[in-house]
Amino acid sequence: MSKHVHLEGIKERAHLATYFRTASKSTEETSVPVRQMADFTEKGWQAIRVGKHKARLRRPKDVDKSVEHRIWSVLYLMGFPYLSVEDGAILRQGPGIHNQLDAVAYDSEAGVVVECKASNSTRRIDGQSIINRITDHCNKVREVLNEESTKGNRRKVGGIIVLWNSAITETERERARQSHILVLDNASLEYYERLVKHIGFAARYQLLAEVFHNQGIDGLVLNVPAVKSTMGGEDVYTFAIPPAQLLKVAYVAHRARNDFGTYQRMVTASRLKKIREFIDDGGIFPTNIVVNFASDNGGRSGVRFDAGPAMQGSTSSVKLGILHLPAKYQSAWIIDGQHRLLAFSGHKWAASSSLCVTAFDGLDESKQAELFVRINSEQHKVSANHLTELFATLNWSSGNPLLQVQAIISKSLQDLRKDPVSPFFERIVLADEEKSQTRCLTLQYISTALKSPGLFVLAEQKGSVRQFGPLWTGDVDSTLTRTKGVLNTWFDTIRNGCPTMWDNGDGSGGIVATNRGVVAGISVLRHVVEYLRSRDADLALRNDRDFCDRLVPFAEIVGNYFGAMSEAELQPLRSHYGSGAPAEITWRLAAQIQSIHQDFSPIGLEKWKAERADAKVSETHSLTTSIERRIHNTVLEILKREFGDGEGGWWREIPLKIRQDAHNRREADMEVHPVEMYLNLINYREIVAAHLQLFADHLLLGKTGGKDGRTSWMVEINDIRNKASHASGSRLKMQDYEKAKEVDLWLRSNDV
Repeated sequence: MSKHVHLEGIKERAHLATYFRTASKSTEETSVPVRQMADFTEKGWQAIRVGKHKARLRRPKDVDKSVEHRIWSVLYLMGFPYLSVEDGAILRQGPGIHNQLDAVAYDSEAGVVVECKASNSTRRIDGQSIINRITDHCNKVREVLNEESTKGNRRKVGGIIVLWNSAITETERERARQSHILVLDNASLEYYERLVKHIGFAARYQLLAEVFHNQGIDGLVLNVPAVKSTMGGEDVYTFAIPPAQLLKVAYVAHRARNDFGTYQRMVTASRLKKIREFIDDGGIFPTNIVVNFASDNGGRSGVRFDAGPAMQGSTSSVKLGILHLPAKYQSAWIIDGQHRLLAFSGHKWAASSSLCVTAFDGLDESKQAELFVRINSEQHKVSANHLTELFATLNWSSGNPLLQVQAIISKSLQDLRKDPVSPFFERIVLADEEKSQTRCLTLQYISTALKSPGLFVLAEQKGSVRQFGPLWTGDVDSTLTRTKGVLNTWFDTIRNGCPTMWDNGDGSGGIVATNRGVVAGISVLRHVVEYLRSRDADLALRNDRDFCDRLVPFAEIVGNYFGAMSEAELQPLRSHYGSGAPAEITWRLAAQIQSIHQDFSPIGLEKWKAERADAKVSETHSLTTSIERRIHNTVLEILKREFGDGEGGWWREIPLKIRQDAHNRREADMEVHPVEMYLNLINYREIVAAHLQLFADHLLLGKTGGKDGRTSWMVEINDIRNKASHASGSRLKMQDYEKAKEVDLWLRSNDV
């Protein structure tokens, strides 16, 4: 390394507390002369304090600065003893030649160089150039830092690329992995923000484990006395180790990282607090931490056990000796006991206490996950959503196609959740995440809908597949590819038809991107696939692109239906919860498709239409009766106010023929009531037409169409009322009920 290359802008962590308070905020502040306030408010600044000469202003940070500050704050909370300053670090390579580095952090063993790419909306960027640049920066920073290192203890320096609403290709991601560069997207950054708040400095080793995956680290040489034995045919080591040392090499495979093969839930802050209090009170742990040592390819890790001399009375299967742990981050995967270990993070007794460890060597991912489930099923129940996440790990290589289908479904949804261009990006909530307005789709709920007969399996018998569905291609990898393509095409087309509703998630004005809406969308997809199969017996043999293209016209119908939905139509669906909610949405969508494709008639649709009409007869009758009564009261109130009470006033303003018919009906009645009680709904139309100006604000629909057009709704309501009053109501149709509801809401908005 040339003596002209220097790394500038690095400070000890102890001197950066003030900057951390600034960086950890979502807003930025500044002080300006009062006379300049107008210039700043035009740029989005808001006054929080105005003095005689100076004003204090605040505004949200722009996305670039916000993301840089967030990752820097994570590194600070991880306890890196050396970090870059507010404006990043500078790699100076000579007079006038320098590179700006977004963030740099390091300790005595390793360091990281960070580059951030952020955007307000999802975009594709050139990942190759970023990888080349950060690789060069890492090489130079490594040489600068190791000029200071003691001989034989050289630091590792790796790269981190933070992509906020920015996407690179899978090929570029693979290139980054091969170059030992960690890529963090939105969810990954949020994961580390949550993790570091829970476990503090120990989160540093989780991050470094990802950056330096399967690489030897000079400062991590650990040798411990141990007992070697066998359990279930597996080598097992039992030893005691200070928590501070185990934390450096341990790795918790959190589901929140959404990596294939992980199984643990995110640590719980309340449990960590209770365990720390237990440690403070001198408590001891009677059960062992369970870990697995494994290599990068899942085989044995390379731990070395030097057996000591046999002891008198010992058995040949149990040996005492020295265990040489792999000098790598992430060499000991925690299967059970993450809370007990992580509670020691930053604790005053972390280096002086001991934890007992049971360590396996070379368990594959499925065995680790299976052991985790067995241990936890007898302690804390593993949630259904968590188990659904694990299906991809547990059953990917299963010989049972039914279990493989569940694994494919689980992995496809978790992959789409990470894909920035997928409609499911950041929409599926995992077991250890908090639900939000948009992150509101439950993995287990959606998986159950997908594995229902029709897509992957058409028929099964006694736990085996009798006939596969059109999404099954014959092997798990190509079936996974087809599944993700179909789900992306179907729901992306729906999203395009109702973008605002999709963006609303479970918030006001949303339904389509909720559990109810997505499950209904999957049900309709299943009916559409069956419809297409009935017209093309070779559908399953079509290539993925052709298969997806055939779905698009039907998805457009669904998306446009949601996009045109009024608030009055949406509200009943949002208020409908329980197991029947997705079915109601499903059949509405199916009916909409049938209105365009008359031969589309999935089993159950006609029954639903008939039952729905029957159920609405009494409701429609009550609705039209209420409408008629309110029209009666409104017409009489306005006429009496305008022309006076009594038959000599307002009554004379009613057309003669209507008055005569009302008198005749009263004469024929055995009980005599006031004459206005013998007016009927269709009479009010003629009365309103005779006095248009009087009733314009209450009973005239629309702005054009003349008196006949603007009062024709009364004829429709009268006809609907007659249908609902029929002995069986069999003539009533669903559109009649919808029309009555629409008129009812309109009248109420006019105070009728």
